[in-house]
Amino acid sequence: MDLRQTDRKRLEADKRILEEYVPRMEEVGKYDGYASLFRKVLSAAAPMLQDLGAGEALGSGVKALQSYDTVRKQVMDVDERGREHVGRIARAIT
Repeated sequence: MDLRQTDRKRLEADKRILEEYVPRMEEVGKYDGYASLFRKVLSAAAPMLQDLGAGEALGSGVKALQSYDTVRKQVMDVDERGREHVGRIARAIT
């Protein structure tokens, strides 16, 4: 197998990975939408929850959003680094 065939196989493998990856990131975008909606609902309901003595539930909701934000940042950081590596590899072999 010559170098061009190897490069072609690598590009085909990268393409297959991206074909699987892009729909997954679109799916992750849906979770962002749900988190945004939950954040708005929680913000709007906060005064009522406090009046009803449900401050603990409010605190749990806030902690859940903080956890989501932490995980989201980690995922986005990995995504960014992965895209940089794919781009660097693609430039190197073309």
